[in-house]
Amino acid sequence: MGPRTVSPPSGARSVADVDLVERVPCACGVSPRPARGGPGRPAPDLVGRDAELTRAWIALDETGACLVVGEPGCGRSAFVRACAAGSGREVVALRGREGEADLDGAVLAELAARLGGADETDGPGAGHPAPTLGRRLLVVDDLQWVDARSRSVLGRLARRPGAGAVLLARRTLPGEMPATTDLPPLPLGGLGPADLRLLARRHDHPAPPALVARLAEETGGNPAAFLASLDRGDGVVVLAPDQARAWAAALDALPPRTVRALAPLVADPRPALPTLDAVLTSLGLRLADLDPAHLAGMVVTAPEGPEPVSPLLRPALLARTPPAWWGRTLRALADRADGSGRVRYRAAVSRRPDDGVAAELDVAAAELRARREWWAAARTSARAAELAGDGVAGRYIAAARDAVRAGAAEAALDWCAAARRDDPGAEVAGIRARALTQLGRPRAAVDLLLRTGGPITEDGVLPFLESGRTAELTCPLPAARAAVSAAAGRFMEARATLDEGRCGPGLLAAVVAVQVEDPDRARPLLDVLAAEADPADLPRVLAMRAEVGWWAGDWDDSVRDAAESAGLADAVGQPGMAARARTQLARVDAARGRPDLATRRLREARGLAGPGDTALTRRIAAVEGLLRLTGGAHVGAAEALAGAGDLGLADLAEALLRSGEDPGPALVRLDLLARQGLPSAAAAAARVRTLLADDAESAAAHGRLAVRLAVPRPFERARALLAAGESLRRVRRPTAARAPLRAALQLCEALRADPWADRARRELDASGAEREQPAAVRLALLTPQERQIAVAVAGGRTNPEVAHALFLSRKTVEAHLTRVYRKLGVRSRVGLTRLVGAQEPQGSSSG
Repeated sequence: MGPRTVSPPSGARSVADVDLVERVPCACGVSPRPARGGPGRPAPDLVGRDAELTRAWIALDETGACLVVGEPGCGRSAFVRACAAGSGREVVALRGREGEADLDGAVLAELAARLGGADETDGPGAGHPAPTLGRRLLVVDDLQWVDARSRSVLGRLARRPGAGAVLLARRTLPGEMPATTDLPPLPLGGLGPADLRLLARRHDHPAPPALVARLAEETGGNPAAFLASLDRGDGVVVLAPDQARAWAAALDALPPRTVRALAPLVADPRPALPTLDAVLTSLGLRLADLDPAHLAGMVVTAPEGPEPVSPLLRPALLARTPPAWWGRTLRALADRADGSGRVRYRAAVSRRPDDGVAAELDVAAAELRARREWWAAARTSARAAELAGDGVAGRYIAAARDAVRAGAAEAALDWCAAARRDDPGAEVAGIRARALTQLGRPRAAVDLLLRTGGPITEDGVLPFLESGRTAELTCPLPAARAAVSAAAGRFMEARATLDEGRCGPGLLAAVVAVQVEDPDRARPLLDVLAAEADPADLPRVLAMRAEVGWWAGDWDDSVRDAAESAGLADAVGQPGMAARARTQLARVDAARGRPDLATRRLREARGLAGPGDTALTRRIAAVEGLLRLTGGAHVGAAEALAGAGDLGLADLAEALLRSGEDPGPALVRLDLLARQGLPSAAAAAARVRTLLADDAESAAAHGRLAVRLAVPRPFERARALLAAGESLRRVRRPTAARAPLRAALQLCEALRADPWADRARRELDASGAEREQPAAVRLALLTPQERQIAVAVAGGRTNPEVAHALFLSRKTVEAHLTRVYRKLGVRSRVGLTRLVGAQEPQGSSSG
């Protein structure tokens, strides 16, 4: 079986198979390049290479040449195919061949046969035709096997202006002489865990996130080694066949003593320099034996001592190291190391049960746990269980408990399964339920907890909340009872428990604070949790803090928290949290008038939402309704919001009203929630009644109430002001409508909620208000000296200070300032500061 790399779709030909010049369109997952007609085929769908593709295309467009480099298995050839496919040029493809590297002019002769050209009479390519590319793209892969003469001519061709474009690619490997050119290289590094997870799915590997994260580290993100290791199935890192051959050749070029001396360097953990020196001496070797590896580029010198330049040296070396020598190396390391390192070496060399080593691993796991290194502690406990004769179940339970705190839910389930052979108790059920919740399966978690019948901890409350099955929850914890009360709409009861301090400072207390819409209590709790939370809980904490930022009008902070939450949830494999974070991002996109981006995020969220996650389904529907309401699709908004439950009631009532339907039932439900203590429901009910008002007195009264109730939430306040102005204008009070409409416009502009700001401007125009010119236009009315004075005054200087700085009299400054006020339409220094501050960078005043 050949190496597993990022490959083109089934049936697609590679550029290397193209015998005739052809045009190929782009389908690479990045911005398409312009196609110029002619026959085509789909380009490879690469994973994680968008930035490199863009850089390569820019280099081809601007300089006409690009050199791509990467170690074996990095997907270099697939990248070259994608780059050629998206270049918008006719492609001529060649590649070097290992057996022809010493054939003088072989590649150049093949190119000349393809294209023809005039004879060169001087230079390195004398006697060989110089190709004429025109608008074509010449692609040469495996440049390391192209003969020196052809390589020289290709380099000259790449530097020749107007000679088409040249895309070169070569392998990089320690110990291999580079195929020199004058072009700066474009390196293809390793992929990150998120990209590797996507790659695994495309190759039908349902890899657990913890395994992906470990293999990403141990393979350096090399796609071929990653996929080959997944194929092996036991978590051991191996190389793809082509990689293995390349690394074997590099190791064969080293002296045998050097190859043996490399073994301690690839042990886990890597020994420090003094330990390494002692180990090599005990093995009959010296530090100097590593010098050839250093000269070959396989080893670099770090402050702690020598280290491999690539993590792939470990599997390459282990594949050719006799087991006896590897065992001898590990025993030498164990004899000379101390602490947890000694235990790990002993555990690695053990091949039979050893209760002594297992006990030492227990101590090492406890030390790791104290440092909150949960995943390392989990793996150490699992290894202790493998070596133990007694106490196996307890060690697997400890491993599962640590794994679930690290966010390694799949591994936790595996270790729970191993533990249940001896201990099917409630503790195992609680760990499994938490892991199932992290994997987006809250309904399954609830079924498990109810079936087990044991006491439910705070962690066990979350799946009941997410699945909407709180009526089945029996838990004496005050925070749990408060969460159930809030979920049932008894917000005052939940708030009272929170106010009395009986919920504690934990995650569930923050959940309750978010449920009852108490940002003043939620934010401090979430800030502390964000600094101290386990990796498994951090995506949830950040997603909740993003919601609090939405309420408070801190939308940029909300976006940052939601984006970080989505990234972390993707990394640890929590699809439900990843969907929740994307839904919050879509909410901000919807309000800011980015419908395409919001729609894409909502589509991703739906794809990630697990079965039975009722709360998430309602969130998605609520944001979908806001998106449609923002765009003026009121009927569609009402349809979407019908599935949002209480989360979308406020927008549902407005959507029904604006689409000509009766908002009465929604308004009744809002009044009920308001009486039960939900602040946003009271503000929304007042806003809807403002829109329903048919006389000036009612519109003004309901509008004032809606604005007052919405004060802590800038966006809701802006909508209340907009509703008040709209209603006052509709009942023929245009002058009274202008003040709330201007205030609404100011809030919407501050939030960058452009569609809502546009709506406020339209209402202002309809009220007969003069459209205020943008600050930049108004400032353009000033003379250069007036602008200098305006900037200086806005920067906080007094009139005498401005006069001194600009060498003017005080009366001249005062006269200029009077004209500035008149031209800009402001009445005070405060108004001038606001206007100038929006346009001038801080510190730009004169002097």
